Amino acid sequence: MFFAINKTMITLALPIWQGRLSPVFDFCNTVHLYTYSDGEFAAGARLQFISEDAYSRAALLRGAGVQVLLCGAISRVHRFALQQAGIELHSHVCGEPQALLAAYAAGELHNFRMPGCGRGLRRGRGRGGRGRRCGSAF
Repeated sequence: MFFAINKTMITLALPIWQGRLSPVFDFCNTVHLYTYSDGEFAAGARLQFISEDAYSRAALLRGAGVQVLLCGAISRVHRFALQQAGIELHSHVCGEPQALLAAYAAGELHNFRMPGCGRGLRRGRGRGGRGRRCGSAF
C-alpha cells in the first residue's frame, strides 16, 4: 500500500541588520521571511516593524504566518509575546542568514551560538554569583 507523505511548509523569520542576524531582536526594524519546504528554502517578503511593542511585533509575525523565529538576544517581554503567539523561538544565535538557515535545516543551530552563550554553561559563577543561563534574563 502506498501512502503519500504530507510535506510541511514552515515559515521562518530572521531579523536582519547589516546583512547579518540582528544582535538584539527588540531593536531590529526589518525581518526577512523564508519558507522551508521539501528541504529547500525560498526567500519571501520583508516585514518592517513600525512599533517596538512586543505584542504588536508578535501579532505582525503571526499574521504573516511565521512559525519559527531565529534571533540574537531577546528580552523577556518579547520572548513571552512570541510564545503567546505560538511562534517557536531559537534565540542567542548569530551569523549570516544563509548559514543559519542551513544550520536550522540540519539541526545544528548550536554551532551558531552567540559569543559567551556556550553550550548552556552558566556565567558569573565565580565570587559567589548564582550565574544565569544565556537568555534567562535580559
